Amino acid sequence: MILQGKFSTKSDVWSFGVTLWEILTMCREQPFDTHTDEEVIDNCGHYYRADGLETLPPYPSTAPKEIYDLMCECWNRDEVHRPAFREIHMFLQRKNMGYDPRDDFRLASASRGAGAATLSRDEYHVGGASSRSPLPIV
Repeated sequence: MILQGKFSTKSDVWSFGVTLWEILTMCREQPFDTHTDEEVIDNCGHYYRADGLETLPPYPSTAPKEIYDLMCECWNRDEVHRPAFREIHMFLQRKNMGYDPRDDFRLASASRGAGAATLSRDEYHVGGASSRSPLPIV
């Protein structure tokens, strides 16, 4: 807990949820960009006291609901209810099975409709032309 200076694998799980959020926003946003530094610390206090005034990072538009739900589990106030990294790994492995990023590209292209700008395959994939398959989750 940041306010108490206590760090554990469960606080790392919280941080992982934030990192996942940043990845899914393509690092174009910051989790609490509308908050000052003092407000972020105040928010931690609200979260610690469970007074109902705490805020969490918003749902990223690029995130599947199941992934945002995972992030929210990582941000559970009670660390006992946060998933272990082993559980996160298993969940993400199951989500990755059979995943073909070309399917997302085809869906995104089709949803833009005629005349709309579309991303090239290389622009769509992080890492450019060398990223032809999903990254394995290890």
